Amino acid sequence: MACVRNRRGVWTLDYRDQNGVRHWEQTRWAATEENRLKAEKLLARRAVQVEDGSYEARRDAKTFEQLIKAFRAALVVRDATREDYELIIKRLLEFFGPTRKVRTINVQDVEEYRAWAQKQPSRRGPPMSVATVNKDLMLLGALFNYAEKHRWVAFNPAAARHVKRLQQSREARRRQLDGNTFTTGEVQGLLDAARPGRDRTLFRLAVESGMRMGELLALRWEDIDWTNSRLYVRRSYRKGVESDPKTAASERSIGLTPTMVSELRVWKLACPQPPGSRGLVFPNADGGYERNLLPRVFNPALRRAGLRKIRFHDLRHTCGSWLIAAGLGVKEVQAHLGHASAQVTLNIYSHLLPGAHTASAATMDRLMGGSKTVATGTCGPEGAADIRLPASSETVRKAS
Repeated sequence: MACVRNRRGVWTLDYRDQNGVRHWEQTRWAATEENRLKAEKLLARRAVQVEDGSYEARRDAKTFEQLIKAFRAALVVRDATREDYELIIKRLLEFFGPTRKVRTINVQDVEEYRAWAQKQPSRRGPPMSVATVNKDLMLLGALFNYAEKHRWVAFNPAAARHVKRLQQSREARRRQLDGNTFTTGEVQGLLDAARPGRDRTLFRLAVESGMRMGELLALRWEDIDWTNSRLYVRRSYRKGVESDPKTAASERSIGLTPTMVSELRVWKLACPQPPGSRGLVFPNADGGYERNLLPRVFNPALRRAGLRKIRFHDLRHTCGSWLIAAGLGVKEVQAHLGHASAQVTLNIYSHLLPGAHTASAATMDRLMGGSKTVATGTCGPEGAADIRLPASSETVRKAS
C-alpha cells in the first residue's frame, strides 16, 4: 500500500506504478509534521498518475533531444517547411539543451525563451522579428502537443493560452507595408524597365495575381484556362524542390484580366519549350526552373527603373494593398491571395481599412435621421478615390 515514510530524516514516498514496479521517491522535505502534508499531497498526485497510466519514473523521463527525434520521425510536411523547422530546432536546442528533461520545462521557461529569442540575431543581422519569434513558439507548442499526446508531460507549457504570442503594433505593420509596396506609377516603371517577354509578363502577373514567387515559378501552361480567363495555383517551387502550395487555401483559382491574358498568349509563342521540359510558364533558357530570379532578373530591373530595393514578395503585398484600398472585402482578398484565413489577411492589411469607421458612422447617422448629406454620401476606404490602377489591374477586382 502506498504510504509516506521517514527515511534518513526526510519524507520518502513508497508506492507502485501502473506496471507493479515499486518506487522509493525521496523528497527534499525534512521529516517534520509540518512537511508531512506536502509529502502526502505529492503521493496523491502520483496515485492519480498511476491510475490514469501517465506516471513516468524520473530515470525514464524523456529528454528534449529525444522529444525532437520522435517529433521529426512523425512529422509530415513539405521538405522546404522541414528545413525551416530545423533552423528553429537548432535555436530551441541551444536554449533548453539536449539533455533537459521534457517534464521539467514549465511556462516560465517558455517565457524566458521568448525573451531570449527576441535578442537573437537573424540571418540578416538585426534581432529576430516578431513573426520569427512567434514561429519558434508555434513549433515549441507543436513539440509539446506531441509530448502531451504520448503522456510524456501533463500539459503543454508552450500553448498560446499559457504563453502569449508577440504582437506587432499596427503602426509597425503600416510602416512595413507602406515602405515596401509600390504605387501604380512605380509598378509601371518596373514593367517599363523589365526585359520584354518573360520578365515583364512575370512582374505583371505577380502584381495582378498576388501569387508567391514559388507559385509563379511552378506555374505551367496547363494551369491556365484560356476560355474562362483564369489560372489555377496547384504547386510551388522552392530551394530546388517542387511541392504542394503552402496551405490548403493556397490551392486556388485566380481571374485574369484581358491585358494579362493577351500578354500571356504573346509570351507563350516565344517561351522556350525544349524536349523534356515541364511546360513551365516562366522557365529559364533551358526550359527548367528559374533558380536565380532575384539576382539576375528582379534586382537589376529595380536598378534600371531607379526604384528602391524591395523583396519580390512585396509585389504580393502591393496586390493586396491595392485590392483593399480599392474597396474589396477581406474575404475576397483572402481568396485572391490564398491566405489560410481571413484573420491572416486582417493581420496584414487591417491598417488600410480606416474607411470602415467612416462607413459605420454614416450608416448610424442615416438610421438616426441625421444629415442627409452625410447619409447619402459615398463612403469607402480613405484614399480610394485617389487610386488609379493600371488598365489591366482595374479588372482584377472583377475577375477575382
